[in-house]
Amino acid sequence: MSLRAQTRPSGNEGSISQARVSQVERGEIHNLETMRSYAAALGARITVSIEYGDRRLGAA
Repeated sequence: MSLRAQTRPSGNEGSISQARVSQVERGEIHNLETMRSYAAALGARITVSIEYGDRRLGAA
């Protein structure tokens, strides 16, 4: 299923424009905050971690 078909606001997150969805799907968005907003509009979240060796660090 396309992310476009899944883009519906849930709760208080707000909506995201179809143009922005298209940019995300084409890989034209490279900003983490924009991706977090997109995930929030889907009712999801993005997490980032750094792994090296057997260590893992979570980042905000």
